Amino acid sequence: MERRKIRIGTRGSALALYQANYVQAALLGPSEIVIVRTTGDQRQDVPLDQAGGVGLFTKEIERALLDGRIDLAVHSLKDLPVELPAGLALGAVPLRAAVSDVLLVRPDALDSSQEFPVKAGSRVGTSATRRRALLAQARPDLETVALRGNVPTRVRKTLEGDCDATLLARAGLDRLEFDVSPLLAFDLNPVRWPCAPGQGALGVEIREGDREVLERLAELEHGDTRSCAGAERRLLQISGGGCHSAFGAWAALSDEGATMRVALLTDDGLFAARRFSSATMDSTLAEAAAWLEAEDYAGSPTQAEETWLCRPARAWC
Repeated sequence: MERRKIRIGTRGSALALYQANYVQAALLGPSEIVIVRTTGDQRQDVPLDQAGGVGLFTKEIERALLDGRIDLAVHSLKDLPVELPAGLALGAVPLRAAVSDVLLVRPDALDSSQEFPVKAGSRVGTSATRRRALLAQARPDLETVALRGNVPTRVRKTLEGDCDATLLARAGLDRLEFDVSPLLAFDLNPVRWPCAPGQGALGVEIREGDREVLERLAELEHGDTRSCAGAERRLLQISGGGCHSAFGAWAALSDEGATMRVALLTDDGLFAARRFSSATMDSTLAEAAAWLEAEDYAGSPTQAEETWLCRPARAWC
């Protein structure tokens, strides 16, 4: 029997199209890409946390999926709400890319004597609540300015002087192999600068019960990535925050077991962070969840682990 043509829904940015093409290349049988414009794409004039909150980059795509106008949707997993609409399911979570953030600095704003190498008083562009909170903890002398747009737009705005430095996800720069010169690029260590839950991972959303699409996505599924990103997203849900809240989490699996680092801005303005580890991801998640649910953050300041915060980035790969 001839396989049906699978319609792949995606946003229209260069990064979103890269991600959709990545999924399309792994599908067996005919397929086509369908661009869906989202609220987040249309409302570029306001900060993320004021533009609509949860589902800012996904609602319209999910509606097209539920309506049958597309057969699957490709998202950056960090943008996808933890609780999916009724009738939808996460059909595949592919192998994760880099989880870390990258700092891009104009040469005239560089101060290499600082651990976070930006001159005092500089303006750092970001619209992410998590990044603003981390920046305020690391360098309260810096000013944050709202900076929206896709990767090329934010790089261009920084080059044009809208800000002196900006923060981006490493995965997007890697995937686009984007040339940021003459900006100077620095990797931020996720051990000390926790990423957004699910950062660096893709989420392929499908209609529940669509067995053909699920089977055709099987080659994309990566179990460890689903486990780690799923644990991070579960903690985000427990924290009561959305995908644009001041909450960071990074889970990792190794031969020694599972680790998770969690950071959040509490109601009283304390930025608390903890590291959890045990033999399995389930038990590590349980420990971290208990800490969040207890809401007892006394004695849990940001952990100054003996490791680097910021270092020159390796070339995009």
